[in-house]
Amino acid sequence: MIQYNTFKPIELIEEIQMKEKPDTRMDPVLEECYRMKEAFAAKFNSMQKLNDYLVAETEKNKALGRKYLPHRSPEPNAIRRINLFTRHPLDFTELL
Repeated sequence: MIQYNTFKPIELIEEIQMKEKPDTRMDPVLEECYRMKEAFAAKFNSMQKLNDYLVAETEKNKALGRKYLPHRSPEPNAIRRINLFTRHPLDFTELL
């Protein structure tokens, strides 16, 4: 008769985690994103000030002749669907 070892899922997960070595390297793109985030947070102490700055930069770049694609308008029920999903994340019946 063959005897099998039985493990609980949590035991298997813990065993795998102990074998894995943490990756201490950082992706250079993520490093740049984090650096920019910190710089914006240091320069602007509110989202409104950051938004005002970005709008001003956009207008300045448009005046210099840079082209921007227009924003696509959202589908008619997009806001309602997002609100329904955030209130009831597991109930998809109302989305259909």
